[in-house]
Amino acid sequence: MRTSVLLVVAVSAAGLASLALPALSQDPAAQKPVKTLNGHKKNVYSLAFDATGKMLASAAADDTVRTWSLETGKQIAMLKHDGPAYCVAYSPDGSTLATASGDKKVRLWDGKSDKAGSTLIGHTGPVYSLAFSPAGGTLATGGGEDDFTCKIWNLKTGEPEPPFKGHRRPVYGIAFSADGTTLASSSSDKTVRVWEVKTGTALQVLEGHGNHVYRCAFAPRGSILASASQDRSVRLWNVATGKSAGVLKGHNDQVYGAAFCPKNNLLATTSDDRTVRLWDTKTNELKRTLTGHDGPVFAVAISPDGRFLASGGGDRTIRVWDLGEN
Repeated sequence: MRTSVLLVVAVSAAGLASLALPALSQDPAAQKPVKTLNGHKKNVYSLAFDATGKMLASAAADDTVRTWSLETGKQIAMLKHDGPAYCVAYSPDGSTLATASGDKKVRLWDGKSDKAGSTLIGHTGPVYSLAFSPAGGTLATGGGEDDFTCKIWNLKTGEPEPPFKGHRRPVYGIAFSADGTTLASSSSDKTVRVWEVKTGTALQVLEGHGNHVYRCAFAPRGSILASASQDRSVRLWNVATGKSAGVLKGHNDQVYGAAFCPKNNLLATTSDDRTVRLWDTKTNELKRTLTGHDGPVFAVAISPDGRFLASGGGDRTIRVWDLGEN
């Protein structure tokens, strides 16, 4: 990113083949956002839907995390950090909201009331990425400058396990596999690393990107991982074999964010070229390009039912798009 950070997601080839894509309307009216949320004063870096799909959380460089009602388009709450807010995630059941910041802290909030809870302290630099485990009992975080580690926190005790070490530069993205046994992390050292959660053992070092790797994310099932890079590409990896599963090219500038639809093969990516692009990862074909942002697009999230996509970026807005019926 510009000040600089960003964030991304993964299924086996057989698993991908069994999933059907939603009917993506080609009607020009469908290319326009159904809502535009205004309030942030600086870059929007991360977005997350809650478990119901009716609430959205956003993290921005203005030191705030904001929560929004998607039914009304109104802001519900503004949560403060002492530095830029880089990443946000809801627990799988929606009971907890986690936020990460340049203030070196991870804060936990009540996912329903937005009331402040505990603060996780342990990183020695900014925290750029975080993700809940599928079971919701642990949280993974990725450290920035002067840190470079991945940590897994026990949310009952508030204490981290021994850090996962290996990256040589900031960790911009972190993601759990669908079964929770594997963790992936992406870094400006140009690599994606795959770890065994239980032991912290490095299983794979995925190399191929030519520059910073921002977000990474696992598909809703199987072993496919997507990573987004400053080299303008999105790479798909089979983490079971450590081999490439394809390269998605189409963005005209660095790619920041990526999110899989929870219901099918659809992958959304965001870029400095001001677009959101939707890909069929069964065929690796570009299906649609969403335009409208007036600056780089950093963040992307898809609702649990696969119906809505949210994007945020350098124009300080959040745009909500209707992807159609699944």
